[in-house]
Amino acid sequence: MKKTVLAISVLFVFAAFFANAQKASRLDSATIANEKVEKVVPISEIPNVEGPRLFVVGDSTLSAFSDNYFYPRYGYGTRLSDYLDSSKITVFNLAMSGRSSKSFLTEKNYKTLTDNIREGDYLIIGFGHNDEKPGSRYADANGSKETEGSFKNILYENYVKLAKDRGAVPVLCTPVVRRSESSNYTGAAVHITADDEGFKGGNYPQAIIDLGAETSTLVVDLTKITKERYSKLSAKETAKFHAQKMKESDTIDNTHLNYYGAAVVAYDVVTSLREQDKGFAAFVRDGISMPSEKILKKNRKYARPPK
Repeated sequence: MKKTVLAISVLFVFAAFFANAQKASRLDSATIANEKVEKVVPISEIPNVEGPRLFVVGDSTLSAFSDNYFYPRYGYGTRLSDYLDSSKITVFNLAMSGRSSKSFLTEKNYKTLTDNIREGDYLIIGFGHNDEKPGSRYADANGSKETEGSFKNILYENYVKLAKDRGAVPVLCTPVVRRSESSNYTGAAVHITADDEGFKGGNYPQAIIDLGAETSTLVVDLTKITKERYSKLSAKETAKFHAQKMKESDTIDNTHLNYYGAAVVAYDVVTSLREQDKGFAAFVRDGISMPSEKILKKNRKYARPPK
């Protein structure tokens, strides 16, 4: 009898553990609502400039914004030029808030990319946040690059292969972590998701890393970099990297970066590529350093939203 009770207790503990793990791997409704598709003015044309260009495609963690946040949102694609010599390379940020690797293909910004990318250019590819969500933006992280419609297949056929076929250099970036108030950087916070609403979960950063290895493509593992950084800091300290909707600290946006946070992640990207690629290293300005949080400033035009 005692053995039976013990066995049942052990099974109950494992069942509870598994249930909690599954819950932690799913995106909550507030996060999904915050990472929504936003109306963006498309970029249909870009200036004709000489020399190499750095194109940036991806979601809201890379894109530009125009909002009234107390600490406004900035994607890290907006800060890459801080560390690059503008006389040697020009940055064109085509990233769009709320898009996945799949849904971005329907945007005018993708056509702008395909119409313009050429030999000598670089292409930073930063998706994952929205690919893991149930719904029309979803892409399965489990398929191979040959599996039609999988995350790896979409990234390879529409971005990596496009760049390589044109003589450009693709760069795959894993997604930055979602900030955790409890400093629990597992599951959905690091883009490892459980099955949800009939959509299969998966490890999105690992899919990107594996695709890079399979296709000899440069990879910047921002999931690992930001996880290691955030894990060493308190929740109060990680908040300094993030956008904040209003003056109150409980309005921190755990997905989107602020001006300082974007500068830090852009620095991570540039320094990682400088180490990996000699050609890219020639574009990096001399004497760059990790930015200080002193550059973070409140929005001078901030106005509290009406109730």
